[in-house]
Amino acid sequence: MNTLLVSINNNGEIVGYEEADYITVFEMESRKMIRRFQPNQMNVLEDIIEASDSCILVTTSISSEKLLEIEEYGVKVIFVDKKDLRDFLNEIF
Repeated sequence: MNTLLVSINNNGEIVGYEEADYITVFEMESRKMIRRFQPNQMNVLEDIIEASDSCILVTTSISSEKLLEIEEYGVKVIFVDKKDLRDFLNEIF
């Protein structure tokens, strides 16, 4: 399973990891949202990463400490400008 993680706020906009209300998880092949969790729930993130063949995090920003922690799990981090999640998904799917 290839997984896309996106840091979003309650307005459905892609924002920085630390300011996100949720991390939304999409399964890339089916293009469906499979889970949502809060950024501070690292145990949930670990479970998702372990179940994934590859994992990408999309965010507008992230602290260097958190970036190192997430990259240690093998997650690729991609930075984008703040935008509506639906617009972003329409661009990539």
